[in-house]
Amino acid sequence: MEIKEKKREIKLNEKEQLILQYIAGGYSDKEIAEQMGYAYGSIRRFVFGMLAKAGVFNRVSLVAWGFRNKYLK
Repeated sequence: MEIKEKKREIKLNEKEQLILQYIAGGYSDKEIAEQMGYAYGSIRRFVFGMLAKAGVFNRVSLVAWGFRNKYLK
């Protein structure tokens, strides 16, 4: 009997996609907050949420996930 893994499609909203681009560009959370006009804590929450969505544990893995899922070029 073959067990098929159910692949869950994960989508990032526009704000999350922009944050991912900043992360890939080497920006810190503080720098992202300044660029986007958000509080530092808000960006931290977005990043933690994105890590959870992607099922990864750090920013480097999040960027790699972004490339694999065509959010980054």
